[in-house]
Amino acid sequence: MSIWLVSLPFASSPGSLSDALFERALLLVDEASQAAIKRFYHREDAWRGLIGRLLPRALLNERGVELGAMSFDRTNAGKPFVTTPFYRDKLAFNVSHDHSAVIMAFDEDLTHGIPCVGVDIMKLELPRGQTLAQFTDMLEDQLSRNERDYLASSPEDPLHAIFLLWTLKEAYTKALGLGLGFDFSRIDYDFQAKQIKIDGEVTKGWVFYVFTLNELDGSRYQCALVRGADSSKPSVMHHSGPGIRTLDVITLIDRLSQTIHIPSQVAQ
Repeated sequence: MSIWLVSLPFASSPGSLSDALFERALLLVDEASQAAIKRFYHREDAWRGLIGRLLPRALLNERGVELGAMSFDRTNAGKPFVTTPFYRDKLAFNVSHDHSAVIMAFDEDLTHGIPCVGVDIMKLELPRGQTLAQFTDMLEDQLSRNERDYLASSPEDPLHAIFLLWTLKEAYTKALGLGLGFDFSRIDYDFQAKQIKIDGEVTKGWVFYVFTLNELDGSRYQCALVRGADSSKPSVMHHSGPGIRTLDVITLIDRLSQTIHIPSQVAQ
């Protein structure tokens, strides 16, 4: 299990993400991906979506797969997966992004069958114009009774507790391969016992990681990662993440660009 992270320099060095660099990077993904990325109204959203599609390509490229030989598909619930021969059932990945962070988790452990993974990341800040109480009320229907009671008990860091719950639920349902219609209130995280239940039953066969990334673009980010394990054993919870490899956005694009011919007027 590994994590790759790209921190987009929207605030620190916005000029480095030029239109020319964007157009160059866009040529590294397939036409359907290009069309999806171009539909974003805001360029920052387009950058996040583009880097999210480049990361699994960079991963396959490191394993010797040429860019033109890579292929991907999506499940009915919209989760992307590798269809490249040899790697289809040997490599699972999942991508999440928020603000300046784009993160990819991947797993190649075949010990317990075909690997599966889910990841989610969120910047630890309230939506603009909302108070903590308003934000909590907005999420209330997606929390279990135990989770609502815990938040009502005034935890030491309530904002962190809320984002821990939300990223954990997102990552878990993504690992399960379920769509956005899944009722998050069915998932219950016990802060005291450090256990995850779904429909009242303690989960089995999963490894959960919940951790905070500090000083990323000067802010804190909450991250949750879930991967499949032995389905006969109780799930395990870790409050630290696996090793994280940080990639520079320009280096990422440069390395992938070397695998194909890009017209000089675009590569500048």
